[in-house]
Amino acid sequence: MKTDSFTKVLLVLIALFLGVIALRPFLQPELAVGSPGGKFDYVQAWETSISTVGVGSREGLLINNSIIFDSRTGDLWGYTREALNGKKNPEYLGTVTDLGKPFSQRK
Repeated sequence: MKTDSFTKVLLVLIALFLGVIALRPFLQPELAVGSPGGKFDYVQAWETSISTVGVGSREGLLINNSIIFDSRTGDLWGYTREALNGKKNPEYLGTVTDLGKPFSQRK
């Protein structure tokens, strides 16, 4: 008789713990990792700046450019300071076709 009640209690505990394990995702959902996904997730931007001192008549030259890479198409676009300010259009630089090889330019 004692073994029978012990077995029943053990089976009830096992059933309760399995129920907790089964219901855990509903009671405590896992958080999503990563970005939520935006409109321009495929775009990468790099900021470049060249600064030189004492170059003839162009002393103190400072050039700020941004290079934008479209990972869907492989296109590279150059944005000068004027293009970033909306005074000039960005310049198409070319398309990356293969890593380690020069990029091609559309005509």
